[in-house]
Amino acid sequence: MDKKLALFPMTRNLCAVVRYRSLLQGYALHYAFCPSYMYANNKDVSQFDGGTLADITVTDYCQSKLMECDCLFIDYDENISDLSIYKDIIETAKEMSKELIFSSNIKQKLLMAHSQEKDEVSFYADNDNDILQSINVPIITVLSHGLHTDQFAVELALRKHFIEAGYKVSQMGSFDIGHLFGFANKPNFINEPRDAYEKTLRFNQWAHELVSMEQPELLIIGVPDSIMKYNNKLLHGMGVAPGIICNAIQSDLSIVCTHYGAYKEMFFDELSQYCKYRFDTQVKFYNLANVTSTPDPANRSHTKLNYIKLDSNYVLNGISDLKMEKTYLFNVLDAQSASNTCAAVQDVLTDNVRYMK
Repeated sequence: MDKKLALFPMTRNLCAVVRYRSLLQGYALHYAFCPSYMYANNKDVSQFDGGTLADITVTDYCQSKLMECDCLFIDYDENISDLSIYKDIIETAKEMSKELIFSSNIKQKLLMAHSQEKDEVSFYADNDNDILQSINVPIITVLSHGLHTDQFAVELALRKHFIEAGYKVSQMGSFDIGHLFGFANKPNFINEPRDAYEKTLRFNQWAHELVSMEQPELLIIGVPDSIMKYNNKLLHGMGVAPGIICNAIQSDLSIVCTHYGAYKEMFFDELSQYCKYRFDTQVKFYNLANVTSTPDPANRSHTKLNYIKLDSNYVLNGISDLKMEKTYLFNVLDAQSASNTCAAVQDVLTDNVRYMK
């Protein structure tokens, strides 16, 4: 019997989990919790991402409802910055002997709060005998251009499409809950303070071993962190993790998830050139999220962005006004747009199969 899964707190990232809950393996979504002071009770989770109705409503957190569940996934929401809220719920879940799963975001916040020691740094000596193994299946990489770009929803949409099309898929997700959908666990060393050279070799080895073990027909990699910094005070990882992963594997097709804006095609041309020369990957597909971002005028240090929520109809109308010849734009939170895009991705891969690695 599937374990009853609860999510706390309901966040934009977790909307993808709700929308693709049918893909969960061994778990069934039971509750999407929020603190009662957010006044989200009985509202559809689409209020968090602006997509079409998800047919699941948010529930005010309470202990009696948690008692009904077997497993609790805990994420961090910057709008709920009081860590005591998380700690109290974690302690309650432990007392109830519930299975606990933490996102890397909440782990980091809790570790910082407890001032725990960091892992030691290890360096890998450059060696002329080191090689990158060939991975002989088509590879799709899903990249992000910042926070709140619906990257995980794109990863789940691709998984759903290709599995339903009869393909055997291996997958690593950008979000920590991916393993509940049958994704391979993201290797821990990606987030460890190790030398980039060592990480690149180890990720290549990890991907090669995953494909050798699972024998898939397609490998989908959700790449964590943004592909570039926003500015010198908003670093967003500076593209380090994407550089490591994209250097470790040679993808056949990449998708970039970015915020909505009134772009010209030159914007996507330049972004594609950046990805080509920094990550050695071709990008023609761009997901425009139901979010636009602007610098926070009240933040004089320029270390914060304002994220303005939109809806799929608005974004799709904007996409239709953008006359693109070389770039494929879509909105993954619209079911038809997501379906059309996945079919187009499949067409690209199958039409070019003879030219793949």
